[in-house]
Amino acid sequence: MKNHITFLRKKMTVVVFVMLLCMIALPSLHAQSVSPNVRVNTADYFKTHLDGGGKLIAVLNDTVYAIWQGEPTSSTSNIYFAKSIDGGASFSAEINISQGASPTLHAFPSLAVSQNGTIHIAWAATNNEPAFNVWYIKSTNGGNTFDTPIQMTTNDGAVYPAIAAHNNNVYIIYASSADFVTVDYYFTRSTNNGNTFSTPVQINDATCTGNVEFDGLTSIALDPSGNIYLAWVDGRRANGKGDIFLSKSTDGGINFGTNVMVNDINQPGADSVQFFLSIAADASNNVYVSFCDRRLGSGSANERIYMAKSSNGGNTFSSETLLAGYNEKCYFHNIAVNSTGKLYAAICASISANHGVWLYESTDGGNSFSLPIAVNDTFNCEFRDLRITIGTDDKVYALWVDKRTNFFNVYFAKTDFPTHISEANMDSKFIVYPNPTADYLTLEVKDFELSTLHFQLYDMQGKLLQTERITGNQTSITMSHLVPATYFVKVIRGNKEIKTFKIVKR
Repeated sequence: MKNHITFLRKKMTVVVFVMLLCMIALPSLHAQSVSPNVRVNTADYFKTHLDGGGKLIAVLNDTVYAIWQGEPTSSTSNIYFAKSIDGGASFSAEINISQGASPTLHAFPSLAVSQNGTIHIAWAATNNEPAFNVWYIKSTNGGNTFDTPIQMTTNDGAVYPAIAAHNNNVYIIYASSADFVTVDYYFTRSTNNGNTFSTPVQINDATCTGNVEFDGLTSIALDPSGNIYLAWVDGRRANGKGDIFLSKSTDGGINFGTNVMVNDINQPGADSVQFFLSIAADASNNVYVSFCDRRLGSGSANERIYMAKSSNGGNTFSSETLLAGYNEKCYFHNIAVNSTGKLYAAICASISANHGVWLYESTDGGNSFSLPIAVNDTFNCEFRDLRITIGTDDKVYALWVDKRTNFFNVYFAKTDFPTHISEANMDSKFIVYPNPTADYLTLEVKDFELSTLHFQLYDMQGKLLQTERITGNQTSITMSHLVPATYFVKVIRGNKEIKTFKIVKR
């Protein structure tokens, strides 16, 4: 076994992938502008991770909650908590919520916040890898103080807990790997706001004896009615290399339905390594599961993100397709749905030579996706460990780790729905990036006659600020001297306006 927490965490390289430029945007696309990025952690850590099976960001009204794993040294790690009471504009200094537990290595955290305001956190901890156990802690006063941590398991092999909460009910799924390479999955629940929990019950209905990719093993989602959806990386097929399975409960976790295989192994090459999943469910019985897949071959260069959808509450799933249509290397991803059923997907990617965190929207149940907007405001550093959630205001809240400084730090941003970018920042002939931008704006032209082509920059009052002749396939203008605001770029051919982009200047 490897030393320290890297036994259970895959060594990742920078995720790089190139966008297909001829992707067609949804006709009704209303991409969102994004708030300035906020660094969440105040201390610098030896390593920083948003590693786990569940959500690491939650929102209740105007309060944003975040957790992460920080390693003060190469041999210790803790779980940290911070919150924002101003909608994410600033965060409190972090609290080490794992300090009341005796182990020295704490990893794989997961966060949920009940409608009553109780904060629930689960994670795995050990003094001697790989002998992890699941721990739980809660706060009933908004995170000002936390109760004493409770050790939930004693089998020395419990990892990747994923937690969710609905009213006074708290649900936890975790992987049990005490008899590695066998990995089974267990569920426990509380009906009294986390004061006590039920005896864990096994969720997988067949023994998982096969070896699986030990990464992102679990995920949990609740739909608006409180139905519970559990998903996991399953090893019941001896040569399966890890499949994605799901089970559903409609009675608050008392009973679960039959296990359902999410991935379709009848597709060419689909009988491959699958792992690191994310799940989302809406009020219309739509269930979405995204996951990493190596059907193209071994090694990280062959990793792609696929998504499968169920339209009948998780009873059956359609064949998986590439998430947002991308057929390039991809690993870090997360999905979520809002109250109206819009599906959001976030990935770490390189798009038009800008490596960052990108957000996509689907208004037709995942059949097609919008073109992306950048969540980050600093590009071309290393990005990883991405999580998104939807607030009660239907804004998308994002948490990730990047290395824009000498250390990996946790950053936060959210979409700003009142300020819509009414035009996509990309189509098959014109690409404008980065958007939002702080310093410069670049317009690329693809397969279009350049004669008499130019673009104009306007402010919100309709004042023409600048005109540039387009003489090559790429033209850039400086925007660093402009005040932060919304601007318009119009592409003009002769005297005719043929394309308009809305640009957010930070």
